[in-house]
Amino acid sequence: MQRLLLAIIILEIPIQVDTYLFHQEKDAAYGAVAGLNCSITTICLVVLYVSWLFERALEAGGPNRPAIRVSFPAVCYLAVVALSALVADDWSLALFDAFVLGQAFLLYLYISNRVRTREDICFLVTMIGAAVLIEAVIMIGVWCAGRDVSISVVRATVEGSRTAGTMGSPVTAASYLALLLAPVVSILFTPLGRREKLLAAAAVCLGIMALILTGSRGAWIAFFVSGLLFLGLSWRRGCAPRWMPVAVAVGTIVVLLTSHHLIVKRVYGDDRGSAVGRIPLIQMGLRIIENHPVTGVGAGNCHHAVLVEAGAAAYRTEWLYTVHNKYILVGAETGIVGLVFFVWFLSATIRQGWRGWAFRDPTLSPIALALVAAIVGQMIHMSVDVFNGRQQVEMLWCCAALAAAISYVKKEAPAVAIE
Repeated sequence: MQRLLLAIIILEIPIQVDTYLFHQEKDAAYGAVAGLNCSITTICLVVLYVSWLFERALEAGGPNRPAIRVSFPAVCYLAVVALSALVADDWSLALFDAFVLGQAFLLYLYISNRVRTREDICFLVTMIGAAVLIEAVIMIGVWCAGRDVSISVVRATVEGSRTAGTMGSPVTAASYLALLLAPVVSILFTPLGRREKLLAAAAVCLGIMALILTGSRGAWIAFFVSGLLFLGLSWRRGCAPRWMPVAVAVGTIVVLLTSHHLIVKRVYGDDRGSAVGRIPLIQMGLRIIENHPVTGVGAGNCHHAVLVEAGAAAYRTEWLYTVHNKYILVGAETGIVGLVFFVWFLSATIRQGWRGWAFRDPTLSPIALALVAAIVGQMIHMSVDVFNGRQQVEMLWCCAALAAAISYVKKEAPAVAIE
């Protein structure tokens, strides 16, 4: 049941079978988390935790009862976000933001504590590959159709020449793919079976194609950095397959031949002020931090402070939205302390993943390195975007949980190659 529910969660996050209770449309228009998100993932987490609590109760006083592992940086960051509601102009927005983060934290806590075997880790990474493959097929499909497609509560969209799939925004879809492609590639570097590797190969090929069709330059850079880091370190250690240089060369040629016009147009063409428009938002975000360095303005309330700052003559004609820089956004909403805890959590995750890479386990180490590379790439992308969507938050914390789980599994079990 645990594997089934975790698989449902991983598959549901990009598809978004969810709803926002108490939705506030005006705040959503400025990029805030403007409602209380309830989804299939929420239900699955409730069932998983009820089952876990029953198991803990049955193990009470037992000699082999495992301790619950808790990430101190993650708890501190979550606490600061929740407490920021006390200083927020709109406390409901802060609670909405904290609820999304809290749900991601519960997913992190469960995976890092309950995933206890290398088989479980490989299963979850394979399911991530399946999710990437499904989403890539949907994204390419709606792009080819040139129109939105709706099936019940699930809606796949395309914005002009940019596909968003089921995630509502091309940028969100791109960040999702850029984060997960490296872990999916790592399956090809492990002793997993042929089915898993065929799934991973298909997910990587279609995922890269879908990533290009999103037109997100930040995600392209993030994927390039994560891919270069993963492949370079794997090659340096000598654990990369012999076919890797040929595959990279052929893949690069295919991408350039089939998509060079899309890439050139996006890089050198008119982006309608998309890049330049972020600069005033970042400047206003820095002013907010300067004015509220300790407490911030409250989670989810940055756009309210931006609207106040926009009264200055220098910003009256600028595009107004939530600050397009995750680090400045966190600092503006939760103060310097919240920003420190957020960066601490990310760096602690990288350290755990790097520890997994240092184990030199033939199965787990490539996955650990890929998670490190993915999070490094995501951290670069965070410097130019908001990153408060449920898909982005939950998958980032899921990857962090897998890095932690690998570290714990390797400590507790000997290396066993999976056929």
